[in-house]
Amino acid sequence: MIKLFHISDNATNNQKNDFLEDINLMKAIGSHKNIVSLIGCCTKSTPNFLIVEFAAKGDLLTYLRERRKKVKGQAYTKLQDACYT
Repeated sequence: MIKLFHISDNATNNQKNDFLEDINLMKAIGSHKNIVSLIGCCTKSTPNFLIVEFAAKGDLLTYLRERRKKVKGQAYTKLQDACYT
């Protein structure tokens, strides 16, 4: 599966430059088992787009935030158990 990102025609120059920098960074990194891989991109005509592997389990930031909630909940439960036994 793939994920398609695009930059709108009414994006600011800064947004367009950031998007192109992201593409160039992914091209420079190449393929790695722990990084979503670049499949293709279009920068010669508008709209510009980027095609990458689809991350079935979502992005790292969301995963870490969800994991933090679970760990905090487990730590609180253990603390309660220790206090009441």
